[in-house]
Amino acid sequence: MVMLIVNQDSLQPAPEPTVTVLLATHNGLGFVGSQRSSILQQSGIKVRVVVSDDASTDGTVEWLKQKVEEDEGVTVLPAGSFGLAAKNFYRLIVEADIGGSSYVAFSDQDELWKPDKLSRAVRTLVAGSRGYSSDVLAFYPDGREAKVVKSQPRLEWDYLFSSAGPGCTYVVDAQPFAEFRSAVQQHWDAACRAEHHDWLIYSWFRDQGYAWAIDPWPSMRYRQHDQNVLGANVGWRAKYGRVMQTLHGGPFEQVQDLAEVVGAKHELPIRLLESGRRLDLIRLSARVMNLRRTKTDALGLGAILLARAALRANRAGRPAGLMGRVHGHKRVPAGGHV
Repeated sequence: MVMLIVNQDSLQPAPEPTVTVLLATHNGLGFVGSQRSSILQQSGIKVRVVVSDDASTDGTVEWLKQKVEEDEGVTVLPAGSFGLAAKNFYRLIVEADIGGSSYVAFSDQDELWKPDKLSRAVRTLVAGSRGYSSDVLAFYPDGREAKVVKSQPRLEWDYLFSSAGPGCTYVVDAQPFAEFRSAVQQHWDAACRAEHHDWLIYSWFRDQGYAWAIDPWPSMRYRQHDQNVLGANVGWRAKYGRVMQTLHGGPFEQVQDLAEVVGAKHELPIRLLESGRRLDLIRLSARVMNLRRTKTDALGLGAILLARAALRANRAGRPAGLMGRVHGHKRVPAGGHV
């Protein structure tokens, strides 16, 4: 019997995993400093940050370039003009150098990450998932706080009709990320029409069969203010606006664009939606419990589909197919769903 004696003092610590964080900014000078600090202060993780700015006019780019001189782990891409938060992220997805990183994370400019946000996500990914997101704690200027829950059980087709929560909680394995990057490049026009990058990422991972974990632990404090793109999407006004937008077809057009990128055109809900026929909309409404992760959202979607079927019946003689693609550039929520 051979006994191996190990000198603990001679053991080298395991290398910290490297995570590249893709940070999109737009006129974020008032927030990006605290966001940057919360990213760079992550525990047990080697962090690299790649920033893309969308035509800021408040000095954000100049501030970022100054910080690059102080921290070699931060890279700022040449400033661009995208007009849409998702397009800024698609630029990062395609152009950011993630060489040497095991994982890729996504960040808006105005949250506050908990110090163990990335290390907890990495532990989850090491355990077998390929994508990670979490619940968040929304906080308001008046001191209010509210947990935003997105960690309901996954369903057969939920990924076609909603995201896995705010994209700023997302952390993914670098290998499927590289595959996703190729899909975005191959379907660039459709990707740019998909106005919610986080929804697209979740949909692609799920459609490809990659396991995705949604953590009930709030990994960050989610700032609510007049300038942020998404917001917690709570309250009757937000819900009413979402219903009216959906009723007139905008989010359903998003579903079709998303399905083109992820290769999900063959899925039954997409085929029923794309036909636009009254009977097919009714058939789709009967399957809503497999489309949205909460009962309230599922029933709301069902009601909208039935209302659209009724509208379709009143518009006899018009061409089949969904109506009302929205044209033009606008800044829209980055955490989409129908």
